[in-house]
Amino acid sequence: LNSSKAMEVVSSEIKAGEACLAASFTALRPSIDGVEGILRAGVSTAANSLSTRVMIVLESVLACYSLTALYKERVRYSKTMWPIGSTIISSVYAASSIASNTPLPTLTNVRPPMSILNRYSVISIVFQSLVHLGTLSLSVYFAKQESFSSRRKGFKVGRVNGSQSNPTFMGRPPFRPNLVTNVVYLLSVFQSAVIVMVNHQGRPFYRSVLESQSLTTSLGILVMFCILSTLELVPKLNSILELAQFSPNMKKKLLFLFFLDGIGSILSNQLSMYLFSHDLWIARRRNIHHSNFSSKAQQTAAEEEEIHLLQKRKDNIKRIRFYAAGFLSVIIFM
Repeated sequence: LNSSKAMEVVSSEIKAGEACLAASFTALRPSIDGVEGILRAGVSTAANSLSTRVMIVLESVLACYSLTALYKERVRYSKTMWPIGSTIISSVYAASSIASNTPLPTLTNVRPPMSILNRYSVISIVFQSLVHLGTLSLSVYFAKQESFSSRRKGFKVGRVNGSQSNPTFMGRPPFRPNLVTNVVYLLSVFQSAVIVMVNHQGRPFYRSVLESQSLTTSLGILVMFCILSTLELVPKLNSILELAQFSPNMKKKLLFLFFLDGIGSILSNQLSMYLFSHDLWIARRRNIHHSNFSSKAQQTAAEEEEIHLLQKRKDNIKRIRFYAAGFLSVIIFM
């Protein structure tokens, strides 16, 4: 009897909305304070879902081409290339995921595209793919040309014709460093950084690259990894990766392809956004230069967080300039 009375008391105290699937999106008091937060989270989630799909499409296209190029030339990656490269790339994608799942303090009036099959996304994917595939094709052409001229001069840069002897236990020929593997590997890793940097939507939906210190740092590490390996500034790193030795001319060509790939991808995305999603382009320009805040005594919590993000953006830009200047100084004086 006592237990039944206790159950009746407990059941009478439970109100509708406390124990159901919608409990996370309901409130027991007559207020709509949480609606804006739910909308901001929904907007960032929708934009993140779209940008993730775009990145997957681009990564799939590049993976197919790079593996096909290696197979066609009868070469492959070394045992250490893929684990090291994938670890760095995974850290970049993890940082991008954290930043894109952090809603901005203010709600935008621009809606993210509902599907990847919209004109802006499709045109941007097509042009970015052409830029990435074009630079990869040029890198393979330059590598084959350099290998041919080096063999004529008597230098050993690794074979690219697949006539390798002494197969391994599984019948697979042993890995031999060559320039084709070098350029495909380094350019593929660099292009992963470019894909994240260009297609990370950022404002006005969620935190941009420069507003996330972890994303800025991971992208910087990946870019420095590619440049250091190309310039052979850390011989131990090239030895671990089993990279073939670059000629001075090949270093310049590969650095030029890095620059061309990055600039071409950024211009492709920005031009597609300007032509086919102009309202988003305008909203992003306005959000990047957000500085119209109330006086300090009248600032809201959202404005205080916006000021904090603006300061973080400025700090990250200063770090980038400092490390870039130091890196260039090392390259010039070495």
